[in-house]
Amino acid sequence: MTAVLDRLDLPALQERLDTDGVASTPPLLTPAQCAEVIAMFDEDARFRSTVVMARHAFGEGSYRYFADPLPPLVQQLRE
Repeated sequence: MTAVLDRLDLPALQERLDTDGVASTPPLLTPAQCAEVIAMFDEDARFRSTVVMARHAFGEGSYRYFADPLPPLVQQLRE
C-alpha cells in the first residue's frame, strides 16, 4: 500500500484539484484489498453510523462511517 501511495504525483494531483475540482489516481488497492474492505460492510461493530439514502430522498443504497480504531488499510489511505 505505501509503495503505491509513495508513487503518486501529489503536486500534479493538487494542481488538477485546483484547476478542475477533480483528480484521478491509478488504482490504490489490489482486488484482494478491495474484497477485504467490501467484506467489512456487513460487520456492524466496525461502524459508528449508517445512512440509508432512501430515508433522506438521496436515492438507493446506504453508506457507513467506520468507528475508531479504523481498520489499518483504511487508516493508511487516510494518512
